[in-house]
Amino acid sequence: MKKILEQELVAGIRKNDPAAKETMYRMYRDEFIGWSFKTLNMNDKDRALSLYTDACVSSWSNIVSGKYEFRPGVTFKTYLFSVAANIWRNHLRTESRQPLKTDLENIELPEDSAWQAPDSLLEPVESEDMEEKKRKIVRDVVFNHMTEPCTSIFRYVYYEKLKYRDIARKMSYSTERVVITQASRCRKKLEVALKDRFKESGLL
Repeated sequence: MKKILEQELVAGIRKNDPAAKETMYRMYRDEFIGWSFKTLNMNDKDRALSLYTDACVSSWSNIVSGKYEFRPGVTFKTYLFSVAANIWRNHLRTESRQPLKTDLENIELPEDSAWQAPDSLLEPVESEDMEEKKRKIVRDVVFNHMTEPCTSIFRYVYYEKLKYRDIARKMSYSTERVVITQASRCRKKLEVALKDRFKESGLL
């Protein structure tokens, strides 16, 4: 990956260009899954993709807000994986409510591993904005609480931006019409689940 290409992508993301976000998302996705399985001891592809998506969204927010800037000798990929590692640490701390073991505190990054970003950059965006809170709830519900085929359909449609015919092929559906029908059913289920979560969170 040439650094100039990463710079172009970051410039596009700073302008909220959807094409730049999609390109970046696809660029590191498969490598991240392999890295997360090996380094973070994850064994669930959907959960790995959920973590990757959260890291992408957080990174994009940091780019737009000006918190992220290129550093000499440090690739954007290393920064992105660092954000994901920090989100994963926070998740494990919350889940176990105990201090993490040393090996989890020193997660090996894919390259430039000696570099450590400031905590202000690694932490996921914690905006008090109501819309941001809602987006975080949506991601959590879609990737951690919805069942298949809904989780995969939402990921393919909204995050990977695949066409219905490609989703049909990936999920072994006979036609894209089946995908459209399933997506409609999943959206209805999601609306019900989100309504309950928003009420619990005081957002409704």
